[in-house]
Amino acid sequence: MLDAYRTTTAIYAALGLASGLDAQIILGNKGVLELRTGHLRAAATLLEGASVRERELAGDSAAVAAALGYYGRVLSLFRRDSQALAVLRGAVDMASRYAGAWSPVALQNSLFLGEAELLRGDSATARAALERLHAVALMQYGPAHVLTLRGELALASGDGAAARRNLPAIVAGLRRLGPSAEANLAEALQLLGEAQPLDAPNAEAPAALREALMLRTRSSTAGYGVALVRERLGEALAARKDTGARALLSQALSDLRSELGPDHPEVGRAQCALASL
Repeated sequence: MLDAYRTTTAIYAALGLASGLDAQIILGNKGVLELRTGHLRAAATLLEGASVRERELAGDSAAVAAALGYYGRVLSLFRRDSQALAVLRGAVDMASRYAGAWSPVALQNSLFLGEAELLRGDSATARAALERLHAVALMQYGPAHVLTLRGELALASGDGAAARRNLPAIVAGLRRLGPSAEANLAEALQLLGEAQPLDAPNAEAPAALREALMLRTRSSTAGYGVALVRERLGEALAARKDTGARALLSQALSDLRSELGPDHPEVGRAQCALASL
């Protein structure tokens, strides 16, 4: 798919239309795909540029709101918290004005905003917002819709007891949605693996994390998402004295450092896990 986008943008450039609105929409779509495959630096550049240029050419719109939402998501993963929250609040407002407060793009941007607030530590604010989002998604789209399940996934993250209690049903729901929900299923399996105590005698954590890694590597063999699962699987294996932990943690550290820079908390976590072997 990335190759198709590269070909399309090359055609626009050859026609002298690289600065036009259609070309910017293609660049924004390419940025979303880069994000989904874990190439955060490329995604940030494309999404920021496309959203700025689209606004210059055609003003605010639901399409710009979608690009801004994804850009805010990238900023949040980089842990540029203040900037991410500002972008995401603007994206939620724009999506609500041009597509409706309960439209898929507005709900998705609200989900990104809640997740960014959770990352920054604003747990009470984030959970209240995510609970409202989940209630709306449930009413609008039903319990089997990906937005409803993603809301449940966000609410389960960061809470080991809630995750162990709720994630199996979320995983089952995402499985039923098939290939279109694979990225969300990988995230749910990763959280399920993380929620298991590292000293538990069973193999539930490694099994969930191995499946998550298998799903992630279908679309990319490197990048942020793959590296994060490798890191978590490396920790789980290290707790069981499995010799495969070192290779996983070494690769994860290299990829996380490449995507996030040397000072990111996830890089520090991978370094500590590797040093403890």
